[in-house]
Amino acid sequence: MTLRERIRQLTTRRPKIFYAVVAACIVAGVCLGLVLWPTVGASKSQNDFCWGSLTRKDVIKLDNGKAGDYYSSEEPFAAGRMQDCYVTNASDDLLPKFRLKMDDAYHEWPYGSPSPEGADQAMGRLPLGSRTNGWTNIDDAAVWFPESCAVKAGIRSGNPIQLTLELRYGQPRSWGDQETRSRLRATLLKAATNLAAKIGCSPPDFDAPEASSREPGWQGVRNDNSVCGVMDFSPFRSPSVASKVQERVSGNDYHAWTCALRQGQRPFVAFSVTQNNQVVGVYQRKVHSGDEDPSFALMECQNVKTLIHLTYPHEKTIAVSYAEAKADLIPPQELFKSFVSAVSKKMGCGADAS
Repeated sequence: MTLRERIRQLTTRRPKIFYAVVAACIVAGVCLGLVLWPTVGASKSQNDFCWGSLTRKDVIKLDNGKAGDYYSSEEPFAAGRMQDCYVTNASDDLLPKFRLKMDDAYHEWPYGSPSPEGADQAMGRLPLGSRTNGWTNIDDAAVWFPESCAVKAGIRSGNPIQLTLELRYGQPRSWGDQETRSRLRATLLKAATNLAAKIGCSPPDFDAPEASSREPGWQGVRNDNSVCGVMDFSPFRSPSVASKVQERVSGNDYHAWTCALRQGQRPFVAFSVTQNNQVVGVYQRKVHSGDEDPSFALMECQNVKTLIHLTYPHEKTIAVSYAEAKADLIPPQELFKSFVSAVSKKMGCGADAS
């Protein structure tokens, strides 16, 4: 065999060997893919979620009716630190349907954050009901755990554990506000009951009964001298202002009571009263550390401590509401003092209650 023939033989055989190897690899890859694809592309749907606190049935209640495969993402449960859980319906989209968050309570419920958004929060938050400390809104709800839970979890701040349930990314509004609050409340309290038991601190009455009355509605101010149903209380510069203002009162006693005023759909001013020991305790610790807020007043009446709060529109973030409040309401300090005095009288302690 000449040198030229040997070279031709090598150059014709090697491509065949190469192509054969490539073809074999492709076939093997396809076969491996067919074996692995079902396990990689289709995980089994979960039946319990968020550290085992909710079932599939609970999750479906907060979706928009497109039941499918649900998944939750959360770190291993550790009650002593902030916990986050997101629940997603993979058959609908990849955006979380709702979020369940457990954290150290840092707001004086039911007033919301002392941030500029406080007035908007006060317009929507209603007490959770019974003696359970928390609120419902049209897109979130929260509840505070008993003090024993914070002790069990090793939280050193002295603040309670707060569990918050948030609807995400434009979840259903077709239910209506009442139904949305009801679903949020039921789901939140079930999760809270199970998680409190997981911590080892769940008391028998933690799961408060459903409120029997419907959500309080907005109505016109009937008496400009008894605004929010509080005798001898009028926040207006002129009686004529009452005709363009609506009020919504929630709560039958001062354990958890709120009243919000609005003009049109804009927040105007809001008042809150609570005698809950946990809320009072959080406030007292803040005052003790030098973080005193003039929009709060703590008074003691008949050996019961009562915390009162005024929420006023923020000058920069809610400029229109602030301008209206400034024009139609008496000055904030005078307004708050007048409300505290009227509440004290209504409680039978007189205007000079300490």
